[in-house]
Amino acid sequence: EEVEQLKTGCKTKRDRALIEWLRCTAMRKGEVAGVRINQINWKQGKVTIYGSKGHAFRTVCLDAIALKYLREYIEERGLDEGSSQPLFTHIKGDQSRALTKAGIYSEVKRIASASGLSRRVYPHLFRKTTATNIVRRGGTDSDAGIYLGHKLKGVAAEHYVARSDDTTIKIFREYVAAI
Repeated sequence: EEVEQLKTGCKTKRDRALIEWLRCTAMRKGEVAGVRINQINWKQGKVTIYGSKGHAFRTVCLDAIALKYLREYIEERGLDEGSSQPLFTHIKGDQSRALTKAGIYSEVKRIASASGLSRRVYPHLFRKTTATNIVRRGGTDSDAGIYLGHKLKGVAAEHYVARSDDTTIKIFREYVAAI
């Protein structure tokens, strides 16, 4: 699978943590740039983020594999799970400075190049892949939209249908988490 080949391009703990983060959360690069370590619920494997496009809070999830690589990365930085430091930072220079949207894009491109993948890889591809995998694994288009944080359309969806974190977590466990 291409994701496994992509992982071979990871040269640092941050690289692998970033790939696992994107694989699980399917977040937009601008959303990733704003995450701080202490926003992660390490016991439950979930994070409440502010969606940059939907302008609303939503929950994203992490599986055991992602949590493992994230812990290794923050421990390598000499930090703990309660740190208020940005999750993904520069490796050189000021290592407390968060990677920007452009930095996340560049790092994903660099990892992809090092992996030898011939296809174009970019952060948004993880969102597309996650949505596709949800449907391929038996979920619905609606499940994919919910997990990605898309707004439901229509009067009933806007005024009567309640979404909960439980729905997002169920979709993650059934269709996204590593098997």
